[in-house]
Amino acid sequence: MPPPPTDKPVVSERDYHRHADATMDDLVDSLEALGEEIEVEGFDVVYASGVLNFYLGNKGTYVVNKQPPNRQIWLSSPVSGPKRFDYSLEAEAWLCVRTGEELVGLLNTELSSMLDPMRITPIPCLKDNYAYLLQDSNGTAVVVDPVEPHKVLPVVDKAKVSLKGILTTHHHADHAGGNTALATPRAGLQVWGSGDGRIPALTSAVRDKETFRIGTMTVTPLFVPGHTTGSVAFYVVDDVAPSEGAVFTGDTLFIGGCGRFFEGTPPMMYASLSTLAALPDNTKVYCGHEYTQANLKFAAHVEPSNKAVSDKIAWCEVNPCSVPSTIGEEKTYNPFLRTDSPEIRKSVGAAEGEASDVVLGKLRAMKDKF
Repeated sequence: MPPPPTDKPVVSERDYHRHADATMDDLVDSLEALGEEIEVEGFDVVYASGVLNFYLGNKGTYVVNKQPPNRQIWLSSPVSGPKRFDYSLEAEAWLCVRTGEELVGLLNTELSSMLDPMRITPIPCLKDNYAYLLQDSNGTAVVVDPVEPHKVLPVVDKAKVSLKGILTTHHHADHAGGNTALATPRAGLQVWGSGDGRIPALTSAVRDKETFRIGTMTVTPLFVPGHTTGSVAFYVVDDVAPSEGAVFTGDTLFIGGCGRFFEGTPPMMYASLSTLAALPDNTKVYCGHEYTQANLKFAAHVEPSNKAVSDKIAWCEVNPCSVPSTIGEEKTYNPFLRTDSPEIRKSVGAAEGEASDVVLGKLRAMKDKF
C-alpha cells in the first residue's frame, strides 16, 4: 500500500464507535464519506484509498474492497504486513447483514492472530481435545500434543512453517499418542516433555523452569504434577513481545476448571495451580480439552453469585471454541483458583480456617460426582 497523503479528515474515537454500531450499509456510507484517508484521534493513521476501511486501534487495519470482482478483505499489521483474504458472493451477503459491531468482532479474531508475534492455531482432535500449532513471526514452529497427525499436518503444511518439534504436556494417549507417527518419519524433529518414561518418542527431557529456545521464542517448562506425576506446562514468550506470553496447560488447568487427580494429591495439585496462577495476568491459557461449558456449569453451582461466571457462560454460548482465556480471567471465574471464596468454601462444607489445598480436594471430589 502507498503511504497516505498528509491531508486527512479526522473522526473522533466517539464517532468511530458510533460507526461500529451502525449496520453494514450505514457503515459503508459513513466511512466512504470521510474520504480516502482517515485518522482516528489518539491512534495511528488508517489508509483506505477508495475502499471501505475498518479501523480497530493502533496495531492494525481492516480494509474491505467492495468493487467486484475484487471482493477482498485486507488486513494489515506491523507484524505480518498486508494480507489478503478473498471471499465469495455468499460470504459477502452474509457480511452485509451483520451489524458493524459484529463484523468488527469477526475480523478482529483474524487480526489478533496477525498482530501476535506468536501465532497459535488450535486444532480440534478426537472428541474434545486440542492440539496446537505454535509459530514465531519467522515461521519457526512446534506442535503441542498432536494426538492426530492426520489433522495436525495439513494445518502445518498450510501455514508453510519450519516444524522443529513437539511439546508434550503429559503421557496420556489422547495427548502423546501421535508423537511416534509424527516424529519417526521426520529426522531431527525434537520431542520435548518431562522425564516421564511413558512419553512416546521423547528426545529432550526438560527440567523445571530451565528455559530453551525455539526460533525467537523462549519456552519455560513448568512442572505441574497432579493430573499425572509427569505433567508439565509450557510458558512461551517471543522476543518481539516478551510481555505477552502464552501457557499450554494440558490437563492441569482448564478454562473454568482443572484436571482430575489421577496420580497426584490435593496439595500437589494446589501447588501446581498456584504456579500457573503466579504467571502474569495477561498470559493466554491454551488447555488440552474443550470442557468449558461443563466446567462453568459447576462453577455456577458452587459460586452462584459470581457474575464473572454467568458472563462467561453467556460468552461461551456464541463462542464454541473457548480458547484462549487468560490467567487473569481464570482468577475471576475458575473455582479451582478461588478456594478462598467464602461462597465456594461454604458450598463444599469447608470448616472455618481449613487449608486451601484441603478445600481444593473437596472441590475436585464434588466436581467428580457433579
